[in-house]
Amino acid sequence: MRLQRKVREVHNMRRWVYSFGMVIAVLATLIPAYAQNPFTSSYQYITVHETTVFGETIKFWSEDTLWGPVHSNDKIAIMQSPVFFDTVSTSSSCFWQGSGYHPQFSIEPIFNAPRVALPDSAIAIREMAAQQGLFFISANGYYASRLCFNDNLGWTLYQWPMGTHFDSTAIIATGAPPDDRVFYIDGYLELKGIFRGTATVGATGHPDPDNYLGYHSIRLLDDIRYWFADPATGAFNDTTGGYTDMLGIVSETNITVANTWENGRENMAQGSDIIINAAIVALNESFSFEDQNEDPATATPWELWTGHYNCPSPPYNDERGDIFLYGSVAQKRRGYVHRSNHNGTGYGKKYHFDARLREQSPFLGILARHQPVLDPESLDFGGTPLNQPIVSELALYNEGGTFIDVESIALANPTFSFSVLGPQDYSEIAPGDSIIFSVSFQPAEPMTYEDTLTITLFYGDDILVPLCGTGSALGIKDNVEVPEDYEISVFPNPFNDELKIAWNFDAQTVRVAIYNIHGQQIEAVDTNGAHQSGGHYMWKPGNMTGGIYFVSVTAPQWRHVQKVIYLK
Repeated sequence: MRLQRKVREVHNMRRWVYSFGMVIAVLATLIPAYAQNPFTSSYQYITVHETTVFGETIKFWSEDTLWGPVHSNDKIAIMQSPVFFDTVSTSSSCFWQGSGYHPQFSIEPIFNAPRVALPDSAIAIREMAAQQGLFFISANGYYASRLCFNDNLGWTLYQWPMGTHFDSTAIIATGAPPDDRVFYIDGYLELKGIFRGTATVGATGHPDPDNYLGYHSIRLLDDIRYWFADPATGAFNDTTGGYTDMLGIVSETNITVANTWENGRENMAQGSDIIINAAIVALNESFSFEDQNEDPATATPWELWTGHYNCPSPPYNDERGDIFLYGSVAQKRRGYVHRSNHNGTGYGKKYHFDARLREQSPFLGILARHQPVLDPESLDFGGTPLNQPIVSELALYNEGGTFIDVESIALANPTFSFSVLGPQDYSEIAPGDSIIFSVSFQPAEPMTYEDTLTITLFYGDDILVPLCGTGSALGIKDNVEVPEDYEISVFPNPFNDELKIAWNFDAQTVRVAIYNIHGQQIEAVDTNGAHQSGGHYMWKPGNMTGGIYFVSVTAPQWRHVQKVIYLK
């Protein structure tokens, strides 16, 4: 049986979302214990697509052990016996089952879960970095950047001309260990060091990936390790250790483990392994490794697309060690960290979830909960004259990060009716969007009427909106005049600076409301007092975004909605 509950509005969350911008998320309501951390870092592993840009499916297999929650929008591919110690959820109806399929689950998997909505850009991080004076430009890719964390000595940022060797004297900024700081580099970024403090680091990647292969990323040159973590494995006491230091790494493109000597280049010739203590996010691409040792004669485009590596001839194996990751990974496309070519190339996975991320997170601007919110929660029409319709509005907001998929909307009592003002296709509500309902009550008898507007969702609890109203015979006059012919005009349409909204009928009260393309009300005014020959309202959008808007004009007995176009 489907559980039903009434959704309650969370006003503070709405204000936060509208201040910093809506971005991604996944089903924290599945696991209430994680709800204290509203970001994607509350999941150890989140993926939108399980395939690479070349259509290759990456599988979980016997070498994989994941300690934290896992989610994918896609069909998760499993072969052999990977181990999952926490919740595994997928938006698909099943897993892809490969050879020797025998996964070990500690918790029953969840299917048909809501889909993640990864954004194209890290808007919240860009804005926060700019506010803190830590937004650095690359002159449209002219400069390369390297950010080094130096434990209790703080941090150092270098910039030097792209295509030239790293210049250790090219320091452009330094600082003490960061305390709730957000860095953003509008270009290619190299990253390494011993981290102390709390911070988020974001970057765009090089703006011309076709001519700068391998630089469309944040590139990890060496360990990025908490000061208190084990230098060999990155492990630390994440339950009772009392550590508050935390790092987020967010790329608008890739996050790549560089093929450096420190990271195990050429079959661990001078070193091995890489430690990553962070919550990492690759918004538009993948977390992967560079120089994947493809034979040029049979290479996939991956090698050419990802790196600038000359494959040995003849090719030989290139096992570089392990990736010791204590934290979380979110990525649009799942990326390789190991290939089977030439007897093995890349890294083993030693991924551990940082248990502190269940309740806290670095600033990611990336929400992680399924949160439909109704406003208002119920409608009471009060005493209403018989046979005269009265109309009220309600809105269903998506204040989480997953898509809300609406299966159906229904009423049982014909005394109540509803229509959707916008958008008309309400089957899928994206994060930050809403749908606006117009609910009408028209009693025929002097009695109390009750009903429930039921919004059935494909995932999650149904949304129930209690409706009530009373038919009243008081104040009824036989000669109530309802205009049979009325006219609403909006001029000019399209318009630039202001729009005249006019009507040609008499009414005591006329309500004019403006909605954006997402159905969100952005302005409303009640014109009180008798209008003997109609009336008008001048709307001046000012700094609002140009595009399509909807003008709603409502009188006591009817409503009219008109589409207008604002040319800015």
